[in-house]
Formats: sequence, structure tokens, C-alpha cells
Amino acid sequence: HHGDTAHGVVTMRCVIPVHVYPCDLDESTNCVWHSSESPLPTARTRYEITNVRCQQAGGTQECKAQNWHCFGDQPCDAYEKAQRLCMHKLKESPYECFYVPDTIGPDEVRFARRAFP
Repeated sequence: HHGDTAHGVVTMRCVIPVHVYPCDLDESTNCVWHSSESPLPTARTRYEITNVRCQQAGGTQECKAQNWHCFGDQPCDAYEKAQRLCMHKLKESPYECFYVPDTIGPDEVRFARRAFP
């Protein structure tokens, strides 16, 4: 959940597992319909940054304090708030993505082919 740490302030982010079903891509192929029957053995990871910022310990916006609102007026902490904001980023149905086959590091799934360095 934790992101950039500056002066004890963190930006919450969600860690979302992505199960890649590889396909042989050429310009005419739609991978959603021509992918492998089974996923790669190791799930990749996608990170979604939120606008939830808090302090790890103490301070007026401590991460574990009930200082946020979830579901209208229900108090919640920064972890719960980040989860609520990320729920709509989860996808159950297939979508096209790009990955480097031998890479299993963090944030190695992209949605545009040219986004890799």
C-alpha cells in the first residue's frame, strides 16, 4: 500500500495482480480472442496510485486513524479509503496488455506497447 515516503508522508497505492495469458501478436490479431488457454505461471503486478496521502506515525493525518470517509459518512482509515478508490480499477474480463517475457519485477505490465524503456 505504501508509496513515496517524504518526511513520513506516504501516498497510498494499490497492488493489483495481473494474470497474463500470452498470445502471438501481429498487427491483425486481437489478443483478447486469441490468447493462450492458461496464464503464465507467475502473476505480474500493476500499481495504481491514489490521491490518499497520510503520515505513517503520528501527525494529524495518521494512516491508521479513522480520518477518511468511506461509503458516504462511514469513518475509515487511509488503507480502507485507498481500497475503495481502487475497486473500480479491478477488471474481471480480459483486456490487452504488454509485458516483457523474462521480467517479473514490480510494475512490469503496460497498456501501450511503446511505454517500455
